[in-house]
Amino acid sequence: MVDLSKSGWVGPGMMASLAAFVDSRRAAGIPIKFVPPGDRDVRYYLSRMGMGKVLDAAEVNHGLPSVNANMALTQRALVEVAAFSSEDDVAALVSIVSYQSVAPGLQRAVSRALLEAGCNVPEHARVPRGFMAGQVINNQLRLSVADAGVGVLSTLEGSGATSEKQALLMAVNGTSEFADADRGRGLKSIHESISTHGGRGALISGQSVVTMSPNRLFAWTGNSSSYAGTILDVVLPIS
Repeated sequence: MVDLSKSGWVGPGMMASLAAFVDSRRAAGIPIKFVPPGDRDVRYYLSRMGMGKVLDAAEVNHGLPSVNANMALTQRALVEVAAFSSEDDVAALVSIVSYQSVAPGLQRAVSRALLEAGCNVPEHARVPRGFMAGQVINNQLRLSVADAGVGVLSTLEGSGATSEKQALLMAVNGTSEFADADRGRGLKSIHESISTHGGRGALISGQSVVTMSPNRLFAWTGNSSSYAGTILDVVLPIS
């Protein structure tokens, strides 16, 4: 069951990860019961962000309302929840980064990481696609990509990772499953750029999280719930 009845806020990260979860359950033939938020505004926000379309595609009854989309807003400040499996698919997220007044170095790093995620999900996560979402909120650009794949530990065990926490730290510091010199740079570039330009980020897999901020990189294990896959959630300051 997915129960959002008491949710007062559902950000892009939660929506992208929820979409990936629902998609994986549908692929496995597992039925899902969805309980929508009790708050009317949150229900409308989920609809505006495209969650109703995702749930419809997964044949899940959801009770979310219909809304009229402002396409001008979509182009400059909002990316609905959508599936991706290639660089071309993440073009909308890259475009919203380019449209906003984000520090050039941070802009390049995040765009690179998004493009890397677009082509790497089928290889690293062992699933056909991931999901993405983004929005400008309170002078911040929030971007998220998520998949319901094998998780970072499974991906980096061959590179020496022995725990989720270690695997997340390795990923953020540039370790890739593959030996190619140009692989694994996306997450490291985000970490380095956040240290220089501000913002924050989180990489989540299983029961572990590594958070990125200008002054520290911190990893910990102990989430009350485990996410089978990987979530990247980034918040960028807009000048």
